[in-house]
Amino acid sequence: MTAIARGAGATSDDVADAVRLFSAIGTAVEIREELMDAAVATVGSAPAYLFLLAEAQISAAETMGFDAATARAMAIQSILGAATLLAQDGRDPAQLRAAVTSAGGTTAAAMRIFEQGGFTAMVAAAMEAARARSVELGK
Repeated sequence: MTAIARGAGATSDDVADAVRLFSAIGTAVEIREELMDAAVATVGSAPAYLFLLAEAQISAAETMGFDAATARAMAIQSILGAATLLAQDGRDPAQLRAAVTSAGGTTAAAMRIFEQGGFTAMVAAAMEAARARSVELGK
């Protein structure tokens, strides 16, 4: 994902050309310039967020008895499957999470732990830290 902000001297054609160019290697969107630091936090740092989740999932799976290769394959496939569903299904993430979470089931038990640990607030705080650091680096 590439976020493109129109510079002061850029024309609509310039932006369209940039979007077309970057779309050849992935998704490109035009954003307001004041959102560029937020884009860094939302997209630029996002791979590390998912890698951390994968690290934790692999480590926990190994602790539960899986060998490293199997734990890694399971983490990769679960992330790929969830990302594919999110990209193709059309429902928002909360709806998808509800759809795969049975009341009183195993996923519900895991979600309770994430909620008790402040997972959503932690992600928001991490993203804000990345945004703030991007602002600092841009000075």
